[in-house]
Amino acid sequence: MSRTIGTPTKNFVFASTSKGKNTACITLYAKEAFKERIGIDPDIDPARADLNIYSVCHTADEFLNLLKCAVDRINEERVRSKKRPLNNGNVIAIGIIFKPDVMIMKSLTRDEQIKFLSDCIEWTKNTLGEINFLGSAMHFDEANPHVHTFFLACDKEGNWIGSNIRSLPFLGSLNRDFPVFMRSKGWDVDDPFDYLILKEHLGDERFEEYKRNPRSKCGRPSFRFKAEAEEEKRHIEECIGFLDGLRSELKETIKNLEEEVKTLSNSRDELIGTVKGRSDELARILLEKDRAVEMLGIVTAKISNSKTELNKMTCSKQEAEESIAALRLKHSHIAKEIEERSRELEHIKEKSAEISNRMDHALAVIHEADELAERELDYKRRIDQLENEKYETESRYSETLEKISEAYGIPYFDLLDTAENDLSDSKYRSNDPGEDGPTI
Repeated sequence: MSRTIGTPTKNFVFASTSKGKNTACITLYAKEAFKERIGIDPDIDPARADLNIYSVCHTADEFLNLLKCAVDRINEERVRSKKRPLNNGNVIAIGIIFKPDVMIMKSLTRDEQIKFLSDCIEWTKNTLGEINFLGSAMHFDEANPHVHTFFLACDKEGNWIGSNIRSLPFLGSLNRDFPVFMRSKGWDVDDPFDYLILKEHLGDERFEEYKRNPRSKCGRPSFRFKAEAEEEKRHIEECIGFLDGLRSELKETIKNLEEEVKTLSNSRDELIGTVKGRSDELARILLEKDRAVEMLGIVTAKISNSKTELNKMTCSKQEAEESIAALRLKHSHIAKEIEERSRELEHIKEKSAEISNRMDHALAVIHEADELAERELDYKRRIDQLENEKYETESRYSETLEKISEAYGIPYFDLLDTAENDLSDSKYRSNDPGEDGPTI
């Protein structure tokens, strides 16, 4: 891609002359450059005319009036100096077009394009004198944005110099100093090719074609270059359309994702509600479990008291002989109490089973069923312990009967049958011993 800038220049007069290809009528150029945009260039797009930027003058009439006023002022000075006034054939202005490569301009944003062309105008003001600046026109309604600048044909002191303004020193400065100035502004601009380098770059055949048609783009006619630019413009528009389609698809995808996130959020809220309900149910079951443990403690305390009473009943043989009747009564009461405790234990087991069923449902979520199973085993061990204690009590009772049998000479089995009959009938004789010994 070329980074050089095309800078065609032209001298202007008020009337058409035959002074050469570098001199033209200012009226026609003004109508093409300013707001009227009267020209034969097919690239001009009237729909984009509002994008153009004009400085000092907006219309050709404003520009021509400003130029005539400046020429009248010059003529007044010349008359006072006894010099001949300027006529319509004298060079009264110079125009410079700054036209960068179309691909470079397309790579810039609009603000960057305006800054680039403004820097071109700044260099021209510094070189030709801001006092001579007549106006400029930035054209953005063509395929390649560029700028037209117009200056009086005067030196920096305001003295008319005519066609000498387009001198070799000025053209040399345009080719030499202008790229340096643009690089100082941060633009990557190359120095223009001289003819020898250009000939080596193009080759003999294309260089000869370039000399025959200086307006060609490195051997390509302008119309072909513009057609290629239009083709590239259409390609860029197709890419923009493709990107717009992708943008629409992206918006639709984002919308779908937002709806999915909303659905997931609702599901999450429902799940949180369910977990909270399960937690409340678990807390209720744990409360019932605590109550069952408390009840079990009460039963355990009662069993402990029963053990104490049994121990007191077997303190000594003398106490057993003196209170055998009381022991029978107490044995009956203890049996009933053990039966009641057994029923209470059965009730507790049923309650424990109910609690276990509830715990199984609640603890399926948090895996705590093992703890309840261990507690149930504790209940069984305690029941076994109570049965062992009952067995020990019965053993001691049998030992007591054997001792009584030995002491009084009553057969053991008769004494045992009598005791079992008394227990089954719940009838007891007098506790006072008779002549033949105690009667059971």
